[in-house]
Amino acid sequence: MKKILKHGKENILNSFTVIFDNLKKENIKRNFIESIDVSIILDIDIKDANQYIIGSVKLPYFNGKKYKIFILDDNLNKDLVLSWGADLININDLINKKINYNFNLVITTPNYFNKYSDKISNLLASKNIIPNIKLGTITNDIKSSVYDFLNGKIIYRNDKFGIINLCIGKINFDSYKLSNNLLTLLNSIKLNKSKFIKTFMFIKKIFVSSTMGKSYIIKM
Repeated sequence: MKKILKHGKENILNSFTVIFDNLKKENIKRNFIESIDVSIILDIDIKDANQYIIGSVKLPYFNGKKYKIFILDDNLNKDLVLSWGADLININDLINKKINYNFNLVITTPNYFNKYSDKISNLLASKNIIPNIKLGTITNDIKSSVYDFLNGKIIYRNDKFGIINLCIGKINFDSYKLSNNLLTLLNSIKLNKSKFIKTFMFIKKIFVSSTMGKSYIIKM
């Protein structure tokens, strides 16, 4: 059964907190820590590439997602990169597949990406992790980017149905923290709205649920 909670702008955080409090009550009988997931339904033309939504945001409270980060570069010291919490590879490692492909994030510099852009794009397209300057994965400040992704920064993008699906935390997080994570995400998505999207309220609905819990609808 779905529960619908309507809210106004003036009490949006309180409304979110009510949802998360209810999800916590439902979780009492579970013997594992559930994730809190959101599905954000966008009013976009999925056939128009100009309306594609992609961005990144540092959540105020870590969502529990762990990134396995590879730095794509020829000049950095491997031990230094390891001390940041990442690993180091170069374009030949990618081409010759001399690496374990269990990574889910690649960060590089603008010069390196421009030099090998076609090869990088072809090799990483299947994992949907091509470095992107909008996401902070093409940057000259690699150390700061690694730190951000290891400490709460997440990437979001709409799928082929025009939906953004994300984990924003765990069921054992404080409801206020979950509410702030959700609000921060929504504000970032709104800021990344493409100029080609003419609909003012382009976020239509938000579904919030725990791994095995009920789904709550937030109507925007």
